[in-house]
Amino acid sequence: MSKKTYDQLWSDDLYGLEGKQAQLSPDQPQAQDPNSVTGVSSAVIRRAAAGRDFPISQWIVKSGGRYAPCGTTISKLPAAIYVVGSDNNGPFLEVARFPTDELLRFPDGPIQTVVDRAERFWKSKEKYEALGLLHKTGILLYGPAGCGKSSAIKLLIQDLIKRGGIVLITDRPRFMPMAFRMIRDIEKERPIVNIIEDIDDKMREPEDSTILLAMLDGEHQTDNILQIATTNYPERLEERITQRPGRFDLIVRMELPSEGSREFYLQRFLNSDRKRLDKWVKDTNGLGVSHMRELVASVEGLGLDYDETLARLKLNKKKPPKRKADVTDFGFKSPEEIRR
Repeated sequence: MSKKTYDQLWSDDLYGLEGKQAQLSPDQPQAQDPNSVTGVSSAVIRRAAAGRDFPISQWIVKSGGRYAPCGTTISKLPAAIYVVGSDNNGPFLEVARFPTDELLRFPDGPIQTVVDRAERFWKSKEKYEALGLLHKTGILLYGPAGCGKSSAIKLLIQDLIKRGGIVLITDRPRFMPMAFRMIRDIEKERPIVNIIEDIDDKMREPEDSTILLAMLDGEHQTDNILQIATTNYPERLEERITQRPGRFDLIVRMELPSEGSREFYLQRFLNSDRKRLDKWVKDTNGLGVSHMRELVASVEGLGLDYDETLARLKLNKKKPPKRKADVTDFGFKSPEEIRR
């Protein structure tokens, strides 16, 4: 299988493959961004937006007896995470590496709620088709940093790739309609997860806002897709995002780990010392998964002082913004409310 992907030139007389193709290098190290839900570096996304050279190897047949050089082609994309980019020849997809810690499925809390809902959605395709509905759904996750949004998304990504699907991310929503059209013209039924990280920031640009709303409404008729968005600041989102039916079918407040979830996570590292495990579980009350990971890495990995590390993490922990008195809940629900 080739390590190339697609670019397409959109024109009045031609809609097909041609022009520049991005060389995919899954084994090439890529910087990871700890502030990103997916962990994909913003530099990778910017590079995808700029385009890259590729070795040409064959000819593409165009209309009117014309031919143009192109790289090696494939009929199906490898199951992976792709950054959506664009250059003068049109949109393309670039593979993004996805190194991560071992992914844990917590026995309780909102993470499992989100994973279960996505699983139900993927199994419901035939029911949607029988009803004459587009097989699409949207999930919005909100809450403070470290509350588990990244963990939930990484589990969804892992599950989708096992299903043979593809994951799309981009900093520029305006690229997405072309990317959806490109994929669906080549692969009609491929399951897609589209990640919209920090949707409140992306809604600030009028053009991006219009495109996002149309995309969430299904105006581009993209089938078999799960749109998942995140925000740390739900109060910044307007009612047109949160209250219009069909844009987000599930809106979940991501809570900090419960005592049971903290024990579930920490026992992987401290299970042989019950007394120490109990102390860590108690001391990490109010901290998120990312904070617990840092505590384990600093103390168990680097040999740093436990008390000093814990104090630093609690001091640096960002508090969620205070809500204004005139801001409504917009229908945001906790996992308990969803289950009821």
